[in-house]
Amino acid sequence: MLKLPDGKTSGHAEGQFANRLISDPKEAQTLEARHGILRSLALTPAPWTDFIAYVAAG
Repeated sequence: MLKLPDGKTSGHAEGQFANRLISDPKEAQTLEARHGILRSLALTPAPWTDFIAYVAAG
């Protein structure tokens, strides 16, 4: 996601076989909302490190 000085938002979507720039305001808004949801679900570094250690220990 990229917030431009003029207030517009653009994004870049990557797929297995295609990449695309998203500049349509409605699509960018949807992408921004999805990005926010994923960020809110992400682990912080300490729990992530604990999870990796747990998985590595088997």
